[in-house]
Amino acid sequence: MAANQRAFAWGRAAAVDAVAVRRAAFPAQVIELKRNSGSLPELTARRIEFLTAYQNEAYARRYSELVDRFAASSPIG
Repeated sequence: MAANQRAFAWGRAAAVDAVAVRRAAFPAQVIELKRNSGSLPELTARRIEFLTAYQNEAYARRYSELVDRFAASSPIG
């Protein structure tokens, strides 16, 4: 039902300003999302560096320990 209500709202908006609705649906600038490449240790190292700068070393260490526990228990780790 919520999707129907949103579609109805978009239809009403298009009746008032079709150009604005078209701009919202098809933006001029498309943003390309890229996946981080690399192994789990490389990704973890980047995150640790970021988290240390973001908050502190203890926060980054908690993250690292969580990832290590997961990797140790993972059948693919």
